[in-house]
Amino acid sequence: MRFKYQQLLLCLVAGLFLAGCKPKELTSTCQGFEGITVTDRCYVPSEGLTLNAVGHRVPGEPRQFRWYIYPQRDTVNTNIAARFEKVLFGTDQITIPDSLLRNSPLFAVKVETTCENGSLESMYYSFIRRTRPGTSCAIWVRKEK
Repeated sequence: MRFKYQQLLLCLVAGLFLAGCKPKELTSTCQGFEGITVTDRCYVPSEGLTLNAVGHRVPGEPRQFRWYIYPQRDTVNTNIAARFEKVLFGTDQITIPDSLLRNSPLFAVKVETTCENGSLESMYYSFIRRTRPGTSCAIWVRKEK
């Protein structure tokens, strides 16, 4: 008889414990990337080119970001084959050294980081080198499709 009371008491305590548990929230607090921007000042090769990942929200920052850079030999075709890929690691802001861009009038880029449910990545963006009208100032601008 004493054994049954112990079982009943154990079940009652376990039931109270389980009733107090709250279900885990399944909604993610991660938000994808809205874009990648470049500085709009004159490009100085010795300083490199600074890129910013914008519009993302990843809890627990700072996180490590992987930047995939694809320097291109011309401005007509964009080739994102792995053999042209350069991977840089940093934060949501990174500076690409001129050694990667020196002979490239165009490059494609995407950024990736991790989130609670796995990988979070941007789409590909292309940037082209232009000369600001009336000056010798080289700038990088986003190439529209």
